[in-house]
Amino acid sequence: MRPSLSRRTAPLAFAGAMLLAAPLASTASAAEARATDTPFHVTSGDRCEYGSSEGTLTWDGTRPNGVWITGSVRDSGPDGLCADDGLLTRVTFTGLSRGQEVDRAEQTVDNDTENFRFLLGDDVVIGPGPLDEVVVRICRVTASAPDPGLGYCGEPRTYPRTEFGPTH
Repeated sequence: MRPSLSRRTAPLAFAGAMLLAAPLASTASAAEARATDTPFHVTSGDRCEYGSSEGTLTWDGTRPNGVWITGSVRDSGPDGLCADDGLLTRVTFTGLSRGQEVDRAEQTVDNDTENFRFLLGDDVVIGPGPLDEVVVRICRVTASAPDPGLGYCGEPRTYPRTEFGPTH
């Protein structure tokens, strides 16, 4: 049988529990305050918008060098308006630090939608510093030759690092 707390020790036990819980609560709120989300959206730029990608860049203060990228890339197949052009859609994420490329990742899809989540730029040990912007671009490429020069690309979009801070 567990002894119950007397009236005299209960307030002390409650105060002790609150002191122990306070650092945990402040740690959770600090982590929440340090991560900031930036939505992104890019298209292939053609009349049919064959390719597009959208999602979120999460500048996570616990991984100060990099950015979590979560989203999807879509390559539309034939529909009533536009015929299948036989090209694949590739989204490229280029991580820059002080204007210098330090990391790059690509996702490619054909007539489908693919979801993704990965960390870009976390392995920056030697170089100019942590990522300060991400350039996102959609290109339409052939399956036999993945060189974007053999297809076409939409306009690149640049997303600067967002400052860490409270989200209130």
